[in-house]
Amino acid sequence: MGQNFKIGCTNCNYEENFSIGIGMLYRPDLLLNFKSEMNPLPSIIGSKKTLEEIRKLTEKKDVTIYGEYGFDVYRCPQCNHFYERFTIALKHTDGLFVAEYECPRCKMKLEPMLVKDKLEEEKHDISKYPCPICGKYSLEQRFDELVMWD
Repeated sequence: MGQNFKIGCTNCNYEENFSIGIGMLYRPDLLLNFKSEMNPLPSIIGSKKTLEEIRKLTEKKDVTIYGEYGFDVYRCPQCNHFYERFTIALKHTDGLFVAEYECPRCKMKLEPMLVKDKLEEEKHDISKYPCPICGKYSLEQRFDELVMWD
């Protein structure tokens, strides 16, 4: 089950909608099986490099999904834009692999906001980040109802 998450600016017309969480199509056995045509990772991991690293790990090592996984909001520390990306960490015999993404605008490493871990809390403090359009610290968030989005 997922949830809609909205970020908007009270100073300008910036607004973004994100679907966060996880759907029923993202079972661990499917995510780690690259031989299956039903594996959703090739369509949801935006980085070819990251996808190839995951594929190699699943072929060579005993791999399990570590911790929570699913869609989350990421932020670029350089240009302040927000993106929806798939968070996943894989534990294997040699350590831990965490999927990383780069900003399509400025190529900086995106920072996960871990919104999905804060769903039970009141709200994630989005106001500490500047608006990617006007630069003012006037962002606000709204959670929508729980939705089935896969």
